Amino acid sequence: MTNHESLTIALTYDLKSDYDPNDPNVPPEALAEFAKQETITAIFDAMKALGHFPILVGNIMHLVEALTAGKHREWDLAFNIAEGLHGTARVAQIPSILEAFQVSCLFSDARTMSLMHDKALTKVVMRDVGVRTAPSTLIKSEDTFNGFDQAQWISRLGLEEYGDSRGLDLFIKLNAEGTSKGTGAEAEILDVTEMLWPAEMPSFCTWFSKIEGEEGKDWAEQAVKGCNDDEVVNVEKLALQAWSAMGCRDSGRIDIRSKGWGPDAEPHVLEVIMAIPSLSSL
Repeated sequence: MTNHESLTIALTYDLKSDYDPNDPNVPPEALAEFAKQETITAIFDAMKALGHFPILVGNIMHLVEALTAGKHREWDLAFNIAEGLHGTARVAQIPSILEAFQVSCLFSDARTMSLMHDKALTKVVMRDVGVRTAPSTLIKSEDTFNGFDQAQWISRLGLEEYGDSRGLDLFIKLNAEGTSKGTGAEAEILDVTEMLWPAEMPSFCTWFSKIEGEEGKDWAEQAVKGCNDDEVVNVEKLALQAWSAMGCRDSGRIDIRSKGWGPDAEPHVLEVIMAIPSLSSL
């Protein structure tokens, strides 16, 4: 173990380049959130510049090898951005293993990671503690589902107040997939970003806009401040409420969409809470 000024930090992550893009057992969407080598290099270099001692460990298989060899006894903590590849709780697998070996892990723990990867359960928890969240319904794979007409969707989602609902955005997503497929009083909002879309594009993130789209062309982002906008103030309050309710820690992202416009806007948490922050080299 090193002293408190310089830490030995194990980096755990999933690399796109670790997998064969032509492997039929690993579809491209499974690797969508995996890191690029330049991102890992940038994190490694930043840690060294701060006086720490980063160690490149890699994915869960490499982590298991390192743990069984006892290498973790040299680590002060782990910096984990691994998304995982298999299972509905895959984002929680590395945090869970690290907890078992009593290695401190940056970002949310295994319990929170597992919960937030299940959109339906995330909704249940937020609604139970009074966090305003968009209405939703879960269609289980074993259900016999032949589709709903508009009236059935409105009834199941409890949206009768919208009448015929024309112009209402409804999303269908896989329950335990991402990418369109620290708690307490010390938590703070670092940044609020508003996403804007051209008139000819869908007004929400799609697979194309996230993976293949170009910022400034297919969408735009702008930082917004609460001092200039009451809606942003309400967004910040709601984000902190959701962050605390889910037991998040360290850093992450919460997606919020407002119902209505201007002074009547009502922010609602969507089902997406990213407990692993998006990191990329700049």
